[in-house]
Amino acid sequence: MSESKSDTEKILKLNEVDLMVKKTAEEKEKYRSIPRGKFKSGRVWKEANHKFSNLVLQNSQRSTWQKKMELKNHKKELKKYEDRLKEEKKEKKLELVRRQKLNEERRKENERKAEIVQTVKNKAKLKRIKKKMLRKVAAAKKSKSKKPQNLN
Repeated sequence: MSESKSDTEKILKLNEVDLMVKKTAEEKEKYRSIPRGKFKSGRVWKEANHKFSNLVLQNSQRSTWQKKMELKNHKKELKKYEDRLKEEKKEKKLELVRRQKLNEERRKENERKAEIVQTVKNKAKLKRIKKKMLRKVAAAKKSKSKKPQNLN
C-alpha cells in the first residue's frame, strides 16, 4: 500500500509541475503576443534582446575531422597557387625593368653613334664660342671618353 501511495503522490506532483509549466508557457505566449510600444529611441526596427543562454547551437556547425583536413589541404593549395602567381608577376616585372634598361642603353649608344662630330683644329676658336656651344662640346668629350672607339 505504501508503494501505491508514493506512486500516486509522485504522479500528482508531476501533474502539478506540468500544469505550472503549461501556465507559465501560456503566460509567456500571452505576453509575447501583445504588441510592444514604441521604443524611446524611436528605432522601431530593432528587436528585443534575447538572453545568450536561450540560444540553441546547431550541430551542423560542427564539422568532421575529414572535412577539416580537406579544407586545410584546399587552403594550402590555394596558398601555393597564390604564391606562384605572385612570383610570376614579380618575374615579369623584373624582366620588364631589365628590358627597359637595355633599351635605354641601346638608345643612348645609338645617339652617340649618330652624332656628327667636327674636330676643332684651331683652339683659339673655342674661346670665341658661346657658352651653349661649349656645353655641347664638353658633352661630346664626356660621351667619347666613356667608350673609346677605334678609328682605323
